[in-house]
Amino acid sequence: MIDIELVRDDLDAVANNLARRGVERADLEQLRVLDAQWRELLGQIDTLRARQNKANGIIATTQADEKKRLITEMQQVAADLKRKEGELEEKERAREVIWRALPNLLADDVPEGGEEDSVELDSSSVNPVDQQSQSYLVAVKDLIDIERAAKVSGSRFVYLKGQLVRLEMGLVSYALDELTKTGFNPIIPPVLVKEEAMR
Repeated sequence: MIDIELVRDDLDAVANNLARRGVERADLEQLRVLDAQWRELLGQIDTLRARQNKANGIIATTQADEKKRLITEMQQVAADLKRKEGELEEKERAREVIWRALPNLLADDVPEGGEEDSVELDSSSVNPVDQQSQSYLVAVKDLIDIERAAKVSGSRFVYLKGQLVRLEMGLVSYALDELTKTGFNPIIPPVLVKEEAMR
């Protein structure tokens, strides 16, 4: 999920970048409008709440006529507040739909192309593969279960088993050892999270 500040501060750069991923500039412009409206409503709501809080402290110590006027005024403020909170929810929902649908920005050196396009890397320094060699899927077929993983997670996932699990854990351990030397602090977050955190 991209930082909303990027859309606020540099719409042109974000639009140019995401155009490479098929995102229409109109979507980004709509997001910026909704975000501005959302922020404006948020400010108005904060102002109304501050007025309510201030009036609540004053009402208790005022004379009857002034108290009645303040109560009437605060009833109007409460109605305005409720209406604006409803508008804020609508704007926030609309803003979130567009914002969360945006893909990540591409690095400048990412080549053009879609999922079906392949990019050939410079392989001049790599020894050619022996034509007799097997695909790793064949070579370790007893340690990888693609079909069962596809039933659980969809395509492009696998179950690893046995020695392949140990190999992966070994590689993770090695990577952590190397990263720790540079000051990296590993963290394991909670496995279960609230819906908002997941989004």
